[in-house]
Amino acid sequence: MNLGVYFPIIDKVVLQHVVNEIKRGFDSGLLRDASIFYDDVGPMEIHNVCGMFHATDIWRFEGDLVTFHPSSIRKAEAAGNKFTITYCHGLTRTPTLELLMSLRDYPCLALSDDDAKEFTRVTGKSVTGTCPGFKGLTKLVGGIHHE
Repeated sequence: MNLGVYFPIIDKVVLQHVVNEIKRGFDSGLLRDASIFYDDVGPMEIHNVCGMFHATDIWRFEGDLVTFHPSSIRKAEAAGNKFTITYCHGLTRTPTLELLMSLRDYPCLALSDDDAKEFTRVTGKSVTGTCPGFKGLTKLVGGIHHE
Protein backbone atom coordinates (compact mmCIF):
# COMPACT_ATOMS: atom_id res chain seq x y z
CA MET A 1 0.00 0.00 0.00
CA ASN A 2 1.14 3.54 -0.72
CA LEU A 3 0.04 5.85 2.10
CA GLY A 4 -0.13 9.62 1.94
CA VAL A 5 -1.01 11.86 4.86
CA TYR A 6 -1.98 15.47 4.23
CA PHE A 7 -1.81 18.09 6.97
CA PRO A 8 -2.74 21.76 6.76
CA ILE A 9 0.08 22.52 9.26
CA ILE A 10 2.66 20.13 10.63
CA ASP A 11 4.06 20.49 14.10
CA LYS A 12 6.90 18.49 15.60
CA VAL A 13 4.78 16.33 17.95
CA VAL A 14 2.25 15.35 15.28
CA LEU A 15 5.01 14.62 12.79
CA GLN A 16 6.80 12.34 15.25
CA HIS A 17 3.62 10.31 15.82
CA VAL A 18 2.99 10.02 12.07
CA VAL A 19 6.58 9.02 11.32
CA ASN A 20 6.37 6.35 14.05
CA GLU A 21 3.18 4.96 12.48
CA ILE A 22 4.74 4.96 9.03
CA LYS A 23 7.77 3.08 10.44
CA ARG A 24 5.38 0.50 11.91
CA GLY A 25 3.69 0.19 8.51
CA PHE A 26 7.01 -0.41 6.75
CA ASP A 27 8.17 -2.88 9.43
CA SER A 28 4.91 -4.88 9.21
CA GLY A 29 4.98 -4.98 5.42
CA LEU A 30 1.67 -3.09 5.08
CA LEU A 31 3.38 -0.12 3.44
CA ARG A 32 5.30 -0.16 0.21
CA ASP A 33 5.77 3.62 0.16
CA ALA A 34 4.61 6.69 2.08
CA SER A 35 4.49 10.46 1.63
CA ILE A 36 3.65 13.36 3.92
CA PHE A 37 2.01 16.41 2.35
CA TYR A 38 1.55 19.79 4.01
CA ASP A 39 0.32 23.30 3.34
CA ASP A 40 2.62 24.88 5.94
CA VAL A 41 5.59 23.54 7.88
CA GLY A 42 8.28 24.91 10.13
CA PRO A 43 11.77 23.62 10.90
CA MET A 44 11.80 19.91 11.75
CA GLU A 45 14.49 17.98 13.60
CA ILE A 46 12.96 14.54 13.11
CA HIS A 47 14.55 11.66 11.23
CA ASN A 48 11.95 10.96 8.60
CA VAL A 49 11.40 7.63 6.82
CA CYS A 50 9.49 8.91 3.80
CA GLY A 51 9.19 11.85 1.46
CA MET A 52 7.71 15.18 2.60
CA PHE A 53 6.19 17.39 -0.06
CA HIS A 54 4.28 20.63 -0.27
CA ALA A 55 0.63 20.03 -1.14
CA THR A 56 1.14 21.45 -4.63
CA ASP A 57 2.87 18.14 -5.45
CA ILE A 58 -0.12 16.01 -4.46
CA TRP A 59 -1.20 15.69 -8.11
CA ARG A 60 1.60 13.11 -8.59
CA PHE A 61 0.55 10.94 -5.66
CA GLU A 62 -1.08 7.56 -6.25
CA GLY A 63 -2.45 5.53 -3.33
CA ASP A 64 -4.46 6.08 -0.16
CA LEU A 65 -4.56 9.67 1.10
CA VAL A 66 -5.57 10.55 4.65
CA THR A 67 -6.66 14.15 5.26
CA PHE A 68 -7.19 15.85 8.60
CA HIS A 69 -9.20 18.92 7.60
CA PRO A 70 -12.11 19.40 5.19
CA SER A 71 -10.23 22.11 3.28
CA SER A 72 -7.53 19.52 2.57
CA ILE A 73 -10.16 17.25 1.01
CA ARG A 74 -11.21 20.00 -1.40
CA LYS A 75 -7.60 20.80 -2.31
CA ALA A 76 -6.80 17.13 -2.90
CA GLU A 77 -9.91 16.65 -5.06
CA ALA A 78 -8.88 19.62 -7.19
CA ALA A 79 -5.30 18.37 -7.57
CA GLY A 80 -5.86 14.84 -8.79
CA ASN A 81 -7.83 11.65 -8.86
CA LYS A 82 -5.25 8.88 -8.61
CA PHE A 83 -5.87 8.36 -4.91
CA THR A 84 -8.62 7.39 -2.52
CA ILE A 85 -9.38 9.80 0.31
CA THR A 86 -10.05 9.02 3.95
CA TYR A 87 -10.87 11.78 6.43
CA CYS A 88 -9.49 11.53 9.98
CA HIS A 89 -11.29 13.66 12.58
CA GLY A 90 -9.81 15.17 15.70
CA LEU A 91 -6.52 16.83 14.81
CA THR A 92 -8.01 20.26 14.14
CA ARG A 93 -11.27 21.85 15.19
CA THR A 94 -13.46 22.23 12.15
CA PRO A 95 -16.50 24.46 11.61
CA THR A 96 -19.57 22.22 11.48
CA LEU A 97 -20.87 23.47 8.14
CA GLU A 98 -17.49 22.98 6.48
CA LEU A 99 -17.29 19.46 7.89
CA LEU A 100 -20.76 18.52 6.65
CA MET A 101 -20.21 19.99 3.19
CA SER A 102 -16.89 18.22 2.62
CA LEU A 103 -17.46 14.63 3.61
CA ARG A 104 -19.79 13.18 1.00
CA ASP A 105 -19.13 9.46 0.92
CA TYR A 106 -15.56 9.41 2.23
CA PRO A 107 -14.64 6.86 4.88
CA CYS A 108 -13.92 8.56 8.19
CA LEU A 109 -11.62 7.76 11.10
CA ALA A 110 -11.05 9.52 14.42
CA LEU A 111 -7.99 10.08 16.57
CA SER A 112 -9.78 9.18 19.81
CA ASP A 113 -13.03 7.79 21.14
CA ASP A 114 -14.10 11.31 22.16
CA ASP A 115 -13.38 12.57 18.64
CA ALA A 116 -15.42 9.66 17.23
CA LYS A 117 -18.37 10.55 19.47
CA GLU A 118 -18.15 14.22 18.51
CA PHE A 119 -17.98 13.33 14.80
CA THR A 120 -21.05 11.09 15.05
CA ARG A 121 -22.96 13.70 17.07
CA VAL A 122 -22.24 16.43 14.52
CA THR A 123 -22.57 14.47 11.28
CA GLY A 124 -24.83 11.53 12.14
CA LYS A 125 -22.20 9.30 10.51
CA SER A 126 -20.10 6.71 12.35
CA VAL A 127 -16.35 6.47 11.99
CA THR A 128 -14.77 3.26 10.70
CA GLY A 129 -12.27 3.16 13.56
CA THR A 130 -10.02 5.14 15.88
CA CYS A 131 -6.25 5.53 15.86
CA PRO A 132 -5.07 7.17 19.12
CA GLY A 133 -1.72 8.84 18.63
CA PHE A 134 -1.99 7.73 14.99
CA LYS A 135 -1.34 4.12 16.08
CA GLY A 136 -3.13 1.74 13.74
CA LEU A 137 -3.79 4.37 11.06
CA THR A 138 -2.03 2.32 8.38
CA LYS A 139 -3.94 -0.83 9.23
CA LEU A 140 -7.30 0.99 9.34
CA VAL A 141 -6.75 2.67 5.98
CA GLY A 142 -5.58 -0.60 4.46
CA GLY A 143 -8.68 -2.32 5.79
CA ILE A 144 -10.95 0.31 4.28
CA HIS A 145 -9.49 0.32 0.79
CA HIS A 146 -7.79 -3.04 0.33
CA GLU A 147 -9.96 -5.78 1.86
